[in-house]
Amino acid sequence: MVLLDGITNIEEPKRVADKLGEKIRLWVDEEEHSVTASFGISTFPADGEEAEMLLSVADHAMYMAKNR
Repeated sequence: MVLLDGITNIEEPKRVADKLGEKIRLWVDEEEHSVTASFGISTFPADGEEAEMLLSVADHAMYMAKNR
């Protein structure tokens, strides 16, 4: 989970997710392997005001991304 404060538009968390995806690497026996990642984004208060609801929306968004 990554919490971002002071976000002014939805493009900002998308850029953060893209950068995180570029940085994820897996090393096994000193050899780099490619890794894919799926991210789900929820925003406060548009997607909910409680942590549980925000996590649920982000989780749903992540599974939608995985299915694509």
